[in-house]
Amino acid sequence: MKQDLVAKVWRALPSLEENSAHFQGLVHGGSAERCLSANYSTGEVTGKDLQWLYRNHVADSTDGAARDLYHEIKIRGPIDGVCPYCNHRDVGTVDHFVPKSKIPALSIEPWNLVPACMACNKTMLDAFSPEPGEQYLHPYSRPFPISPEMRWLRAEVVPGPPTVVRFRAEPEGSCDPLLAQRIVYEFDGLRLAELYSKLSIKKLNAARSRFIRDSFTADTIREHLQELARTAEGAGANEWEAVLYYTLLASDWYVNGGYLQEDAG
Repeated sequence: MKQDLVAKVWRALPSLEENSAHFQGLVHGGSAERCLSANYSTGEVTGKDLQWLYRNHVADSTDGAARDLYHEIKIRGPIDGVCPYCNHRDVGTVDHFVPKSKIPALSIEPWNLVPACMACNKTMLDAFSPEPGEQYLHPYSRPFPISPEMRWLRAEVVPGPPTVVRFRAEPEGSCDPLLAQRIVYEFDGLRLAELYSKLSIKKLNAARSRFIRDSFTADTIREHLQELARTAEGAGANEWEAVLYYTLLASDWYVNGGYLQEDAG
């Protein structure tokens, strides 16, 4: 790193700290769409300087404090090592919540660097809307305002053959309207319905094999699905596996023989 840039960054530190406090306030208040480049001063350091610092001393660094920060960010989130967006795939990269191309001043802001899997990161790209309802939920503020008990993920069984489980985002009526809009926006934008339906295929086939092999009755099928659902629900009310098993449990068609349809997928 050039020594003159190091000096500039140190002199700009008070401005960078103010930027961080302002940005965190917007994130915690659920109003990241109000981020405007004009609101962030970086003193002598330019946006290009900060982008260069991220590219060369955070993302592409092989050692040192910057690389340690990069790896620390990758394990942040509700479940260490799991993408907080899809809640399934492993974290593989660090994403800018507000694209650095939109607001270069936030290029190295820790609260703007969030963990993501490669697929979700690729899907989001540089998308960032000024519309309040078209915002992804920030990984570091997801416990607020979403209650862990608030159910928004739903599913339905589509009788086969093959049997298919379709997922959708449908927050409870008590959910704040803006939050509900954002949940649906994120779910649809990341194509999670397709992901969860594909993941369900393996679970459906495994359940079918178990039921046939062990000669399960309708009652034992219900007991087994209840147990699977409760175990999966430990990760949260909107864990896709829990929703899958509760949906199967509620389907009389499935429990009373629908599972005997040819293998899903």
